[in-house]
Amino acid sequence: MSSDPQRRYRTALTVATATIAAIGLASWPLTSTGSPTAPGLTAVQLGKGDFLVASRDLRDPSFSRTVVLLLEHGREGTLGLIVNRPTTMKLADLLPDMEGLDERDDAVYAGGPVLPGAMLMLVRSDRAPSESPQVLEGVYYSGNRELLAELVRRGGDGEPFRVYAGHAGWSPGQLEWEVRRRSWHVVPGDGAAVFDDDPLELWDKMIRRSTTLLAALRIRKVAQQILGSGSPTSMSITRLPP
Repeated sequence: MSSDPQRRYRTALTVATATIAAIGLASWPLTSTGSPTAPGLTAVQLGKGDFLVASRDLRDPSFSRTVVLLLEHGREGTLGLIVNRPTTMKLADLLPDMEGLDERDDAVYAGGPVLPGAMLMLVRSDRAPSESPQVLEGVYYSGNRELLAELVRRGGDGEPFRVYAGHAGWSPGQLEWEVRRRSWHVVPGDGAAVFDDDPLELWDKMIRRSTTLLAALRIRKVAQQILGSGSPTSMSITRLPP
């Protein structure tokens, strides 16, 4: 191979690596069972705190253009909340008997198609609220109405929270199958995105980042193979930034 082609591949590798670093520096290890989102890439392990970003081809109206935060994932199945679908319903209308809500304009979010009459909330806090499992650093989930009432009583001095009607759920193995079908991009979640000031734009932001990341990984993989600087199964993917 002449020096010019090698130089081009090294440049491609440098640009791809810089692009990946710009998207996020933290290492996110992958397995080597085959990519769920792009041919030749390795498969992401699902876990609590991950985002599911609906692919452009996902047509199911329950999940089209959604970003789902995984609250629990294990042998018994998966629990998640759609975080980018605010509704026109106000929390004060949903819970008219809760004191202090009439002074707020919090929207109720559509959390998913399962049990739409049930309520869950996400709370952003430096300390774990009572009986609230942690999902991400500084982000907890709860269905405790007393905690909600306490957060409302604190007003502007309290922790930010969002309330979701319904949730998303998958039986054991179902979500893995959907990921292998490339219905979802799987990326690490973060609290800033969960509480984005413009949730209706969140899917567009996340799908652009996912697409850019996958393209950069493909370029890096090809350049590494040609230059002999790495193998596909030793690659790592990077986390998206807050």
